[in-house]
Amino acid sequence: MTNASSPFLRPLEIRGAKFNFPRAPLMVSTVLRMYLSLINTQCGFDENIFLLFKKKVAMLKKEENHGVLVFDEIFLRESLQVNFQTLTYSGLENFGGEIESSGLKANHGLVFLFQSLGANFTQPIIAVFASNGPVKGLVLAQLVIKAICLLEKSGVIVNGVVSDGATINRKLWSELGVTGEKGNIKNTFKHPLNNKRNIYMISDAPHLIKNIRNRLFNKKGLRESVDSNYIRWSHYEEVHKNDLERESIATSRMCPKITHRHLAPDSFSKMNVKLATQIFSNSMAKEIEYYRCHTKIKSLEKSEHTQLFTERMNVLENTLVWLDSWEDNVLNHTIPEVEFLTKSTAEGLRVTIKSVIDLSKHFLEECGFKYVLSSKMNQDRLEQFFSMARRATGPNDHPSCPTFVQVYKLLSVYSIIKSPKSGNCTISDLTQPKLTLKDIKDVFNKNDILPERQLKINHLKERLDTLITQDIEIDNVFQEDIFRNHDYYKSDTESCVLNYICGYVSKYINKHIKCSDCQKAVMNCQTSFCDITEATLTNIKSRGGSIHPNMFIFNLLMNVEKSFQKFCNDYDVFQLTVDDFFNKKFNSIKTFPCNEDVSQ
Repeated sequence: MTNASSPFLRPLEIRGAKFNFPRAPLMVSTVLRMYLSLINTQCGFDENIFLLFKKKVAMLKKEENHGVLVFDEIFLRESLQVNFQTLTYSGLENFGGEIESSGLKANHGLVFLFQSLGANFTQPIIAVFASNGPVKGLVLAQLVIKAICLLEKSGVIVNGVVSDGATINRKLWSELGVTGEKGNIKNTFKHPLNNKRNIYMISDAPHLIKNIRNRLFNKKGLRESVDSNYIRWSHYEEVHKNDLERESIATSRMCPKITHRHLAPDSFSKMNVKLATQIFSNSMAKEIEYYRCHTKIKSLEKSEHTQLFTERMNVLENTLVWLDSWEDNVLNHTIPEVEFLTKSTAEGLRVTIKSVIDLSKHFLEECGFKYVLSSKMNQDRLEQFFSMARRATGPNDHPSCPTFVQVYKLLSVYSIIKSPKSGNCTISDLTQPKLTLKDIKDVFNKNDILPERQLKINHLKERLDTLITQDIEIDNVFQEDIFRNHDYYKSDTESCVLNYICGYVSKYINKHIKCSDCQKAVMNCQTSFCDITEATLTNIKSRGGSIHPNMFIFNLLMNVEKSFQKFCNDYDVFQLTVDDFFNKKFNSIKTFPCNEDVSQ
């Protein structure tokens, strides 16, 4: 029992017994901000986070290390923001240095997630890639391979890869040699780190079910062979119609869960997995049989194949044989293609069914699993993660790219360090690895590595020190540039606006300089009115307190502005602007009159 005199303990009396429970001190907002600021919000694989993830994995049991890699894309709003941590842009296409980016604004976010098959544990693996449009199949294959390698090095065992039925993901299958063609099913590819192991490809089952429902709803009827009756959508509608008519007489219904949204789904309802699975449930199959055989509904007289089709959607037994037989009739031209499933759906079903069966046998026979939860082999957790990210970014379905990347990283770190929801146990094994806030500081705030922002600022200071230590007369500052580019009769709007801004810059610099000689070096001797054409806007807006900058400061910032305009659309705009500015061959650079204020 812990010492009761501790200020973080409080006594609690329960039925005469006294227990001491630790009272954890709450963090103030400044401390929370400090820890959050340590997190790198850049795109790409964050290897520092994998160090934390590795320690988290060490706490899991052996069978809990088995899992699948899940990935999907989320649509984002195009937006551009400045990242003050790195002095770069956020919102441009960014693959974290893995692939060369185009420099366009990103409108898609590719996310990877690890789903454990032996525990209720998921972890976004700190890999988000911002792209303009969907990621290409070859690039996606390279990213998947690297994600598997990094996860394996962290201590988990990747057994499969889960994706939906998008065209890009099918291109990924072909890049990895996976196919679901009839008679040529190949549902695995070699593990990148171990040739004796295979990685199983799985198409998201909820998406497949929705595709089948949408195919039947759009075509209104499918047929397995020329001799069989049609599988009709109207049979489900008839069951619901008779159920509603019966409800007017009795208070009970045969299928109370079926509603109008199930049978006439709009664009949003078509994305709802629950509505599709309830249509293809065993209950619906039994209700079709009841209304056909017992109630003798005339419109359901030929609904045997609709009932059989619904029952087959609930079992895997002989499904591959049934699917091949159905496609044979299409290849033999006995039924048209519109009466069969789409090619992508059929191939996805074959690969998924075979992978689930093979993985289940592998876990039960070789890995010591007592049972296998096949429901974990889908994208549900990733969709939930997207939902959390959307809620965290405000009332919109499509968050901006910079905001999503930041929220993604915060949620990813949270899933590693979050404590259990409940429990009354204490740690008995002190040698068991634990995650603490110190681990975060050690990973993100290494003493021997300066932040990217500080490195760039230090580099800029060094270049500035080199610039101002040159021995040039004050009167010759940018003299050639002035006579070459300056028009004494007319100035463009850009020069007038920049001159107005330079006044504020000069005023700010003047606050930090006490030497009168140095003040003259950055200030114009004319304070109320200046007769140069660039000062036209300042003269108009001034109420007597505006400051006119020295021509040195004005021309200095003009050259900075020109360098910035060259690279304003590039990701690393700060560093490129600095390098371009200092690479210019200035014929005259000003020195400060005294050495005391050089550092200012």
